[in-house]
Formats: sequence, C-alpha cells, structure tokens
Amino acid sequence: MVVTHGLDTVEETAFPTDLLAGPAAHRGGIVFTGAVRPLDALSGDGPCNLASSLVAAADPALRGVGAVVCAGDELHAARWVTMADATAVTALSSAPAPVLGRVADGGAEMFAAPPPRPSEPEGEPETNVALIKTYPEMDPVLLTAVGAIGVRGLAPVKARYALMAALGAGGRPYGTG
Repeated sequence: MVVTHGLDTVEETAFPTDLLAGPAAHRGGIVFTGAVRPLDALSGDGPCNLASSLVAAADPALRGVGAVVCAGDELHAARWVTMADATAVTALSSAPAPVLGRVADGGAEMFAAPPPRPSEPEGEPETNVALIKTYPEMDPVLLTAVGAIGVRGLAPVKARYALMAALGAGGRPYGTG
C-alpha cells in the first residue's frame, strides 16, 4: 500500500500508522511518500518518489517491516523518521538510527533491521476520545474538564503541528516564499 502525504507532517501520520498496522504490516509494505518540490519544478521529486514507493511496497522485503517513508530512494522506518530540512530533496533523516534501506535496481535493498513490531492491541478501541488542540501555557483546567464530562481518552495535538498541516513547506503558506 502506498500513501501520498505532505512530507512536512508525514512523521506524525506514519508513526501512529506503524503502531496500529497490526496484521496488515505482515501482508505487505506500507509506504508513505510525498514531495518537497512542486511538480512543475525543474527537478521535481514527486514522480520519482511515487515510482520508488510503488516498487518498495510490492517488494516482499517489506513484509513485516511496518510503515516506512520513502523519499529520495531511501526507506526510513516510520518510528525513526524526522524532517531534517523542509526545502531539500534529502529532507528526511532517521538519525541516530540507520536508514532501513533504499530502492534500487527495481526492488528494495534492506540495510538495517526494522524496529520491533509493537504487540497487538487487546479489546475494542475506545470510542469516546476527545481530540484537543494544545498550546503553550494552556490552562490545565481545560484538559481536566474533558474527563469530567465522561471522555475516556484524550489525544492532544500541538497547535504548531495543526498549523503546519494547514500550511506546509515548513510552516509557510504555499506560494509565499
């Protein structure tokens, strides 16, 4: 499976996908990809990243690995990948962990062992979960009030990431610089 995604925030989506993939991780590759440069740029990276991701997802070497992020022909474990430079084609890094592998010669070459798979979740998922946008110096009463109304789970989202998801390109609105 290949998921196209903005690279600015791909780590925030790929990581929970990796944790929740369950048996799907053993059926085949789960590959996230995106582009740093626009499609009409002289050296746009999107088409190559998409082609490499399709090759990687089809390769049996990715069965059981979990979610990975593919960019610049590199395969990064979703749990290790971070944005290192929002303007470079080599935008992603797994440091201090190694890059898992690369796409070359029509297949995926693995260099390092992937992180161990998480244990399978037990029971049914909770349905009464609040998604709260958090911000610096937020009054803690707002979070405790959520429990008082019967919410059984809390998923805080940093306001910075919500803004990045809306803006892209390292927090700048597209087309502004």
